[in-house]
Amino acid sequence: MSDVMLLGVLRMPPECWTGDPVDEAQRFGRYKQAAHRIESDAARISELEAIIEAAQHGIGCDWWEGSRCDCWKSKVGEKKQ
Repeated sequence: MSDVMLLGVLRMPPECWTGDPVDEAQRFGRYKQAAHRIESDAARISELEAIIEAAQHGIGCDWWEGSRCDCWKSKVGEKKQ
């Protein structure tokens, strides 16, 4: 489901709910989808924050590779060769 549609379902006022089992099942499915999206976005944000933090390093870093610092890889679980 697109973000626009998902937000529409999540913001739908209770007066618009029909209360039938199909409606409840569909809303519950969207709630689970939103929860999954929040978790995956949070994980991606953490990964990007680690990359940004590591990108601020430079010469002298244990992960310095010639002309750049690859220590962001250590933040996302890669092992130095």
